Amino acid sequence: MKTKRLAVLWLSLVLVVLACASAYALNGEKVMRLKQVVVPSPDEPGSVQKMTQVIADHKIDLNGVTIRNDSEALFMADDAAGLSAVLAEAGYSTKIEDVLAIEIPDVPGGLNSVLKVFADASVNIDHLYMFELNSNEVYYIFNITDLEKAVAVLKEAGAEIK
Repeated sequence: MKTKRLAVLWLSLVLVVLACASAYALNGEKVMRLKQVVVPSPDEPGSVQKMTQVIADHKIDLNGVTIRNDSEALFMADDAAGLSAVLAEAGYSTKIEDVLAIEIPDVPGGLNSVLKVFADASVNIDHLYMFELNSNEVYYIFNITDLEKAVAVLKEAGAEIK
C-alpha cells in the first residue's frame, strides 16, 4: 500500500514539474517586427476622432489602435510611413516606433509564458496591448526599449522570428 501511495505521489510530482517547465517554454510563437505611428493627442472629446477622420478620408485601413497615457494615440496599419505622412500633412506631429508583435496562443498562461521569458532576462516592457491581425491571429504588441535584446531572448526561448 505504501509503495502504491509513493508511486502516485511521485507521478503527481513529475506531472507538476513538467507542467511548470512547459509553461515557460515558447513553442514557435511567431514574432514580427512592426512599426506603430504615435500621435500626440490632447485629452479632450473628439481629438482621436479627428485623426481617424483624416485616416478614413485617405482610405487607410487600421489594424490596431490604442491610447497611451491619455496623451498619445497609437495606430497600426500596413503602411506606417504612409499613415504617418497623411497625418503629418493634416498638421499632426507623428513619430514611428518599432515594436514587436507576438502571436501568443489563446490558452491560460499563454501571455504569462512570454512575460516570464522577458522577466527572467530582465527585458523591460514599456507598453503592451493586443490586436487582431485577421480573423484567427491575435497578436500582443510589445513596445520595448531594448528591442534587439528582446528578439534575441525570444529566439533563444524558441520563438519564430520573422
